[in-house]
Amino acid sequence: FRQLLSEYPSDPRAEALGRVVEELEIQRSIAALAKSRGGRPTPEADAAYEAGRSATARGDFDAAERELRTAVDASPWFPRAQYELGQLLARRGRLAEALEHLRLATVMEPTDYHAHMALGLVCFKEFKGARDELAKKHFGVALRLRPDLYQLHFYLGELMSREVGSEDREAAQAHFRRFIAEAPPEDPMLDSAREAL
Repeated sequence: FRQLLSEYPSDPRAEALGRVVEELEIQRSIAALAKSRGGRPTPEADAAYEAGRSATARGDFDAAERELRTAVDASPWFPRAQYELGQLLARRGRLAEALEHLRLATVMEPTDYHAHMALGLVCFKEFKGARDELAKKHFGVALRLRPDLYQLHFYLGELMSREVGSEDREAAQAHFRRFIAEAPPEDPMLDSAREAL
């Protein structure tokens, strides 16, 4: 795949192939980690994770990053640490790194709706259209895991309204309608959803 990408970088299918290569590399890393670690963090990793969460709560982001990296280095198969580190890196504006850790968290723990939602939000808010498909995918997974997360209908409506086809427009309107029906009256995004219809 890499050879094809290097030989045909301007081919319109190259971007999609690049994403496939990324996914395959992540899957290969995950399989190697699962085989070597069995999915359990070490006591050192647990302690660093707790210290990192505590530092984040205090607002000491340098210490938090140091501790969370220690946790991930000590036990790479530690989805909660990957998630927390991804969240912290996103907050600090290091989006490519954040994306990597959040993706690992969703692959390691596919039922963690927090990780799917966080990954979707980073793609939606920070990549300005460049990662819309990834955002849709992870918002959709989070919504299947937690159908009560009505806010995700708003984000999915926004994402689908960026598409050109009438099928996407109809899907966007359906998400906006669902958001309007489920959101509390004081939700600040209600006006935007109504305007989108």
